[in-house]
Amino acid sequence: MKKNLTLDYCIRIARNLDPEFADYISCRTEKELNMEEVSGYIRDIRDRKFRGDLMTIKDARKAARMTQQQLSDESGVNIRQIQRVESGASQAGNLTAKNLIAIADALGVDPHKLI
Repeated sequence: MKKNLTLDYCIRIARNLDPEFADYISCRTEKELNMEEVSGYIRDIRDRKFRGDLMTIKDARKAARMTQQQLSDESGVNIRQIQRVESGASQAGNLTAKNLIAIADALGVDPHKLI
């Protein structure tokens, strides 16, 4: 059985992988959270990202050698929305399905892989 990660470590990792989850767990104590589930979630998303199963829109855009403006023009998604997702002010999962698919198509990636 894997050892549970500490809350501080989970928060640090989550800040890079899932900022909304990091905010959620940072407002709670270890007694309020099921650390086994938190650890499992963090391990899962971290492993999926490092295996290449997940990527950020920014990483995919850079791999495609596109600027934000080019991605906006190609996908039809407002550049400000792309900037908000890339800066972490918003999450790819909060985009409409139409916009997420348009971005994924423009980048040539599976929309399920974008975080």
